[in-house]
Amino acid sequence: MAPLPPPDQPPLDHLSTADLRALLHPLTIRAGPPLRFTNWATTFSSTSQAVFRPTTVEHVRWAVELARREGQELRAAGAGHSPSDIVCTGGYILDLKGLNRVLDVDPATQTFHAEGGIILRDLHPILLEKGSLAMSCLGSISDQTLAGAISTSTHGSGVSFPSISTCATFLDIVLPLPSAPVVRVSRDPAQDPDLFHAALCGLGAVGIIVGVGMRVERAFKLEEEVFSMRFDEFNKRWREIAESAEHVRCWWFPQVGRVKISRLNRTTKAITPPPSALTTYLSSVLLAKHIHALVLSLTRYIPSLLPYHAWFMWTFHEQPGRADWRLFLRGVWERVVGRTEGSEVWPSVRGLEAMDKEREKQELEAKEEKQKLNRPPSPASSDIGPSPSTSARPTSPPFRPLDADRPSRPTKLPSDLLTPPYTPPPLSPSSSPSRSISPLTISSSDQNDSEVYAKSGRKKLPWPILEDEPSYRVDLGVKIFNYDCGFPQYTYESCVPYSLTGSALYTLNAFHTTELARPGYPLKAHFPIEVRWTERDDGWLSPTGGGRGCYLGAIQYRPFNLPVPYRSYFSHFATLLHTSFSGKPHWAKSHHLSPSDLRALYPRFDDFLRVRERVDPRGVLVNEYVRRHLVDECAAGKAEEGKGEMERRVRRWKVRP
Repeated sequence: MAPLPPPDQPPLDHLSTADLRALLHPLTIRAGPPLRFTNWATTFSSTSQAVFRPTTVEHVRWAVELARREGQELRAAGAGHSPSDIVCTGGYILDLKGLNRVLDVDPATQTFHAEGGIILRDLHPILLEKGSLAMSCLGSISDQTLAGAISTSTHGSGVSFPSISTCATFLDIVLPLPSAPVVRVSRDPAQDPDLFHAALCGLGAVGIIVGVGMRVERAFKLEEEVFSMRFDEFNKRWREIAESAEHVRCWWFPQVGRVKISRLNRTTKAITPPPSALTTYLSSVLLAKHIHALVLSLTRYIPSLLPYHAWFMWTFHEQPGRADWRLFLRGVWERVVGRTEGSEVWPSVRGLEAMDKEREKQELEAKEEKQKLNRPPSPASSDIGPSPSTSARPTSPPFRPLDADRPSRPTKLPSDLLTPPYTPPPLSPSSSPSRSISPLTISSSDQNDSEVYAKSGRKKLPWPILEDEPSYRVDLGVKIFNYDCGFPQYTYESCVPYSLTGSALYTLNAFHTTELARPGYPLKAHFPIEVRWTERDDGWLSPTGGGRGCYLGAIQYRPFNLPVPYRSYFSHFATLLHTSFSGKPHWAKSHHLSPSDLRALYPRFDDFLRVRERVDPRGVLVNEYVRRHLVDECAAGKAEEGKGEMERRVRRWKVRP
């Protein structure tokens, strides 16, 4: 079935500005609390002159044309989940949540067409009901609008899965040009592919996305396997771990040197029953929210409690398996008396020396891989995704643990620790025919899994002894991908080249371990650090537009919505990743890079600016965020005065500056 045509667009030049105001009057808020936009984290807020709440594409055109004629800033707002000032403006805000219809679902082609304002959590059940379809990869939440997820290159995790934007087949965009035309853009050379690639991570600066065509897949279940290991083991084997399943995501607790790893694979197994209501309340509400928030609020005044709290939360909430009271108490005692060197619990500065050789080895491997990537591609290679010989996704390798290289806990037999969790089944019927590693490439569906795996050049994963017995659950894909992110928070996330994952982790670990050894723990860092991987995509400003990447995310929770110190920690975190590993900040999250900084990171940066100037010559969609990071060179960020100016501009819309 062919996609629905773009909406009709009669010219608006016959309407006066007064006519446009009159038409928009029923949709306009010009007074009261709704004029104040505040993001979900309550970290940025702005008061606009008017808020428009359209329910049709024609309404959007009226608002865009009015803003263009009046010379007002106009910013599209979705769910407000971006933890930055990307929406904030003193002009007009266009609330797109009323543009929430699914226009077409086609099970035969596994595609859908929806309006840009639909919330992802509302989209999932419609796709399931109308076509037994599901999105292939999701992030931690589904509270964003579809257009917002595309505009900020929202991602999940999986070395074979690019950002959500990459699955888009076409976009319907209202442009701030005379009569506010609606254009359909795609990868088709006849449908303005430059605007399409700019809009895949357009930051709301190249038009208002009112319609999205997207490729999905047959609905599927996921089996999640969760286990933990020490950071030193994880850092040695990060590549094997990242490539061991369809989706792998990790949470690193640097204060205690542990990593929780979640491996997700499609399965046909039955959905596992959820835990009891009492268990869920005690673990996910009382402990993970109330007690966690209470202790974090105390650490605002007593930061030395943070390492103890990290050890407590790891032992009794985060790690799979049963809590080891003896180990927990021993860890507390060791830190109290200062015996952390050589501890089984606490990372130590002396332990960093043992990791130097591994770091040097990984950096050499990364350099060799970069040299291979810089070689001219063969004529048959695709712009996006792997070569045809590796285009079909392999089945995950079976678990094959190593022999014990350190003693097991006295309470468990070695055989318990070495029991392989399970061998993932072949791809379930729900996901056949086999999809390619990139949704933009077409693969054969009759290739044998073992042959594909052999051709991919990947080795079967030799697993180290795990810290705990893994846990398992099976559910619908969206319920496994998404989880409760807790209470409001400050966040920062940076994407480094995939091959530099190990070196970046080592550098961050050295920083955290050194700070952990300082009296009183002045860093005041919360936990965990999230580690995720994504495939290359084709958005011009996508952090993974240049190749596969690793996202590293820091978090500072705001217990009871209270402010916590974060600037110093995030500044060090960002500087380490940007200066040493060309880390690219997530566009939805607050950062301090100037246009000149970003131009050095993105080869198509100037191409993006040319498209932006072509579709918005009057700067209707240019707010402080766009001006600061894309357009205005005055805050170059190199000299100290430039850094101060950038900091001042970032804090313009801060709720608590």
